[in-house]
Amino acid sequence: MATTAGRTDRPSTLEKVCYGIGALSYMTTLHVLNFYLNYFLVTVAQVPPLDLLLVGVLGRVAEIFSYPVLTSLITRTDTRWGQLKPWILGCTLVMVPFYMLEWYVPDVAPGGKIAYFVALYITESVLNSGVTLAHRTLVMHISDDSSDRESAIAFRSACGLIGMVVGVAVEGQIVVAFDGSLSGTCNHSNGSVNRTGSNVTSTSPLQTGRQEVGYLVAAGIICLLALIFATITLTTVRERTGSAESL
Repeated sequence: MATTAGRTDRPSTLEKVCYGIGALSYMTTLHVLNFYLNYFLVTVAQVPPLDLLLVGVLGRVAEIFSYPVLTSLITRTDTRWGQLKPWILGCTLVMVPFYMLEWYVPDVAPGGKIAYFVALYITESVLNSGVTLAHRTLVMHISDDSSDRESAIAFRSACGLIGMVVGVAVEGQIVVAFDGSLSGTCNHSNGSVNRTGSNVTSTSPLQTGRQEVGYLVAAGIICLLALIFATITLTTVRERTGSAESL
């Protein structure tokens, strides 16, 4: 009887696909930051290249130290909504506004600007780690059957690759199209890219403002997609916390 109940409680293919879709919520933002944030900080935020090391290094250090702390907190979580879903929901909801703010350039002194981006990058890295840990651990609560877990992991890996391609493509196309439509001609936009490649300070304030708006628009769209992807996983994937005991 226990074996029969366990088989009928196995996740469907649709549920495993929806679990994989959840990876898009954090992989998309992660890859966009990896591909575009440094360029944005230098060309739009006018952060000195040497200070980029401070942003990147402190962000990675915070991410490394956050993993054992988050792991301990997640394993101790026990709510009526489950152990992992509250973390996916909470971290995603908080991560979205911080991700948006990373593409906003405050009108402050250079030192304050660097501190602003360092604080945001550290916070976003920790929140992204929380979503990643909770979502990857969720596969252990989908089913006790190894084949179900392996197929769910395969869907998650595929969605991670899709998130990288879609995120980078959407970000790039929106920024370029937004800047090109406001600047009037494509030649002007292409010329600006060449100038920024050779001399960061040659970008005009007007075009820098256009680029910033373009990055903010792209970030808003990616944040909306991240919320949709997380919602799909939270509403369709069942967290079978007690499946092992029932067997």
